[in-house]
Amino acid sequence: MKKQMVLFALALSATLIVSGFVFAQGQTNASGAKGQNENTVPIVVTGKIAHMKQLGGYFVSGEVPAQEYMIVNQNPQVLEKLLKSAKVVKIEGRRQGAENLIIEKIDGKPYTVKSAPK
Repeated sequence: MKKQMVLFALALSATLIVSGFVFAQGQTNASGAKGQNENTVPIVVTGKIAHMKQLGGYFVSGEVPAQEYMIVNQNPQVLEKLLKSAKVVKIEGRRQGAENLIIEKIDGKPYTVKSAPK
């Protein structure tokens, strides 16, 4: 009888653990927008484009919020012009992790990166 109770408790625990993972996964998928990376967070940054080869290229020196973000999807043609102008721009995108930024718009205009020729 004692052995049956222990087996029942183990089976119940395993079921609860597995169902917890299933429900947690379902909530993550339901809350994320279609086509969006679930590990990104929408953000708007006002700041200037800067460049440092040692850091991996272009980054945003944010004024609001006051933080630096590495640009994941770099388009050197667009970013170099903004770097030289030293213009403060409004960047809309998605933060990936604490310091990476995927740009979607700059000053309300769509931002695209040309893919490498195949």
